Amino acid sequence: MKTTSFLGRKFLAASRRATLFSFSAFLLISCVTRLSEANKLFENGLFAESADAYEKILDTDPENSDAKIGLAKSRSELWKKELVSIRLMRMSGNGKGALERLEELLEKTAVWDLSRFQSGDLVSAEEEVRNGRRVLDALMREQLNDKKPVVASHYWNKFNQVREAKKYGSYSSAIYNDIQKEGQELCGRLQELISNTSFSFNNVYKAVCAFYGADAKTIALDNQQEYRFSRIDLANGLSVRSYEATSDSQAKIILGLFDERLKKIGMFSAQSPYTLSAQLQGEFVRIYDAQPTLMAHSYREKVPFQAIEEYEDTEYVNRTVNGVARTDERKVKKTRPVTRYRMEPRTHRYQAIKHSERLRLNMSLSAKALQEFSIGYSQDKDNNFVIHEENLPHIGLTPLQSKFMVVSDWLQENYTKMSDQFIEKLALTTADKFCQAVKLNEVSKDGAENFSRCAELNPKNSAATAWFASKFGLERAEVLRVVGKVVH
Repeated sequence: MKTTSFLGRKFLAASRRATLFSFSAFLLISCVTRLSEANKLFENGLFAESADAYEKILDTDPENSDAKIGLAKSRSELWKKELVSIRLMRMSGNGKGALERLEELLEKTAVWDLSRFQSGDLVSAEEEVRNGRRVLDALMREQLNDKKPVVASHYWNKFNQVREAKKYGSYSSAIYNDIQKEGQELCGRLQELISNTSFSFNNVYKAVCAFYGADAKTIALDNQQEYRFSRIDLANGLSVRSYEATSDSQAKIILGLFDERLKKIGMFSAQSPYTLSAQLQGEFVRIYDAQPTLMAHSYREKVPFQAIEEYEDTEYVNRTVNGVARTDERKVKKTRPVTRYRMEPRTHRYQAIKHSERLRLNMSLSAKALQEFSIGYSQDKDNNFVIHEENLPHIGLTPLQSKFMVVSDWLQENYTKMSDQFIEKLALTTADKFCQAVKLNEVSKDGAENFSRCAELNPKNSAATAWFASKFGLERAEVLRVVGKVVH
């Protein structure tokens, strides 16, 4: 037994070594093939593609020296090729385009090991960075001269790599102080546009002032302006039938979520004497039935049967010919019984419960804001399934569990679809009031607010877009992004 055990261990160890050798050989062949493909890409001048190919090799074989050298060479050639393109773009007069491309290149190379690059490549890059910074300074100075510090801040943030590329020399931050100073002056100019009706524009004004470290004027908002602010009165007329008690609370939760969504459109104030009355009408019905039923499961079974098989046999006959005894053989046909098998259909009958579930939702949502309007929505959902406890896996029959729908999820999905339509229509209807006013009252105390509310509710309105461009150089949403206020 000891000898057998020892030989078994020897055989197992040899098998493992053979397996490891085979796997190592496979990896080696695969790596050589991929390396050859990467080399071909490099030779054909596809440096970005060859760099990607070498990186993939190093992902699985980090110590592959050939791939490391190939990756460094590919990046160096890609670097030189991009620098030439940037230089040509700048010399053709497209300084801003060259600056954007340089920013992309520096962002890409920020994680590269540049130690393998030739010194001439780095000198060329330093020259382009210096030229890029000059273009950046000119762009920001141009915006400051035009009293558009927000655009200058946009450029400052956008071309961060060009500014922060310390390996190519430090960047003077003097212009940053000039941007801050001009931003504070912009805050002062915006104060002249603020009034007690500036609910929407007040958000822009305060965000700009805070960004540039200026003190914003505190104003008491006047909630007496009709349709500028409204309270929400959302009445629920949705009846729930044929479902468990929790459905009422589910409906109330979803209604509350809808109420919160309405309040985020930018036109509501709890203190306003004016009310936006919204009415949700309709019904939700769950029609459910469960009936015991006799089910039939069809399958095929292997069944033995007796058959008669014909076969050939040899018989021997003794006889005497001319006084001599001899034995003759002859072939004869015989039959014998044999057992064979065939697949025969079978039916297994068993008890189950058949469930039938239908969810039906009919809703209409109406409101009177500048005009009366409503959105209707209806949806049906059928769900039929069978449950049983039969467990006969040898004939392909296993238990089936219940598959009821998650009603709360289904309700919320449909509430969301309808409320999206309603809110979009409400926002556009309300935006019409402010967007119609912007053509007439830019000089009035409501001018900035009308433009801001119009741009907030309908960002594509050309008049509002043009007004924000004249004051800030950017659209309303872009202004708030630059100064750090998230816009939903």
